[in-house]
This record gives sequence, structure tokens and C-alpha cells, in this order.
Amino acid sequence: MIGTPNRGSPLAYGSLTVPPLLIPYWKEIMCAPAVYDLIPGSEATQYPMNSNARYYTIAGNWYPDPYYNFLFPLYDSSCNQPSWLPFERWGTWVIWGDDGIVPLESTTPMGFKNIGVTHNCHTNLFGAEEYNKVKNELLAP
Repeated sequence: MIGTPNRGSPLAYGSLTVPPLLIPYWKEIMCAPAVYDLIPGSEATQYPMNSNARYYTIAGNWYPDPYYNFLFPLYDSSCNQPSWLPFERWGTWVIWGDDGIVPLESTTPMGFKNIGVTHNCHTNLFGAEEYNKVKNELLAP
């Protein structure tokens, strides 16, 4: 699992406070009601583990570049993402120790093996660094 919010994400709490006029747009943009499953403590975060499976995770612990965040809020050189997806920068200022969307403690519940933590934001967790960590772990003798 790569940056998977197994225990949810505090950013999902924002889905509970959407102004009524924005609800139709919110459902389209944020995939409501699916986003409610990401609220920490929701039923979806309580699903039991399969005893026949081995769970491996990789997580990000990213800190945005404050210079870019302050002067250029829609661009950050340390996290290449479309300007229409600013959630990572907002999330990192709300949650410390995360990839911008998912807190570290949410990615690795008990019983999961953490392959590693990189310094990438959530949308950059599919790079060579993560690939090599996974490859080295899963192909190890």
C-alpha cells in the first residue's frame, strides 16, 4: 500500500462542513459520499485484517517549501502537482508528520510492515525511491 489512509485522514473532516450551496459541487469534486469513509474512526477504517495476507506499506513525510507556499500558493517545487489540487499544501500545515494528505500513523496500523518513509508528497509517492524500496523488500531472499 502506498500512502494508503488505513486509519483515515483528518482532511476528510472538512467534508462535514460544506456549505449547503456547494454540496452538489462537492459531491462531484470530492467524490462524496466516499470521502466520508476517510474520516478517522469511520466504519471503513475499522475493517478487520485478512489473516492470510501480508501487508506492506510505504509512506511519505513531506515538508513543503515555505518560500513557494507563501509567495506562490499554487506551486511548490518540492511537490509537482496540478494547481487545481492544492490539498497537499493545506494538509501539511494542518497535520504534521504526513505526506500532505495522509498522516504517517494512518499508513501503518499494527500488523503492517512499513517498507519505508520517503520525503515525498502524496502525489509523488510513485517515484524511483519508493519503487527501489519495494523492490528491495519484496525481492529480498
